[in-house]
Amino acid sequence: MITLLWATSAFALDPSCASPYGMSTWESDMSRVDGLLAASEMERAGAGLAAVQRGLQCLDVPADPDHIARFDRLRAAWFFFDQDEEAALEWGTAAKLAAPELAWDLPEDHPFRVLIDSAEAPVTVAANGAWAVDRRAAVWVDGRPSAVPAVVSELPHFVQIVDDHGEVVRGAWQDGAAFAEGLVGPAAPLEDHHDRPPLLASAGAGALGLAAVGLYGLASVAAGSLDDAPDASSMLRARSAANGLVIGAGVAGAAALGLGIGALIVHDGGGLRVTGQF
Repeated sequence: MITLLWATSAFALDPSCASPYGMSTWESDMSRVDGLLAASEMERAGAGLAAVQRGLQCLDVPADPDHIARFDRLRAAWFFFDQDEEAALEWGTAAKLAAPELAWDLPEDHPFRVLIDSAEAPVTVAANGAWAVDRRAAVWVDGRPSAVPAVVSELPHFVQIVDDHGEVVRGAWQDGAAFAEGLVGPAAPLEDHHDRPPLLASAGAGALGLAAVGLYGLASVAAGSLDDAPDASSMLRARSAANGLVIGAGVAGAAALGLGIGALIVHDGGGLRVTGQF
């Protein structure tokens, strides 16, 4: 197992994190930036957004998708009013992916909203490997747990590592699929089951074999009771029961043998596959 070296990895807590950045602080900071944008105070709004972006690297809880989307949209709005359409599209699309149902406070025909709504569907890129974190930890991307390292290319993403107690141990922004060094490692090899016959077939053959032995034992008991039969009718019934049990034991034994041989043939992989249907 590959474990992320948190102390030395490039994916590390921002050194400026003197204290955790809480959700309430995040919300109030975004509301302040929203007001600055509404007042066209672009320089102060830009500085506020940069401060929030740095602060999120110190966020002490897993991020919420709606909050990520709201921040991304504020970023997009700032770039839009700064006439940087490419950056506005990137952040606006990231917001739409993080929380597609996030409500707008702009009319549908507003140029900024039209720009974001008309964006083409982005492409998801998967890294060649797996998350290199402790098996008890989880990686969150844009406010949601991520089972595999797959993100949308050319968009900003907020990545967190959350331990098994739900506490954030690392947080960082990344551009597109540029995963931080040490965050992605080789995928675990698939378990090779070729060194043993198929489990279900082997178990079935064993169960049928035991059934055959049991039926033969019952047949022996039934045959032994023939001498104690009080009359011809009782002897006939005992003989029929014994014969039926012998036949059942033979069928079960043959089925066990066939299933066991079939499992070995399929397991061997020699090109012969035998199937049966009852």
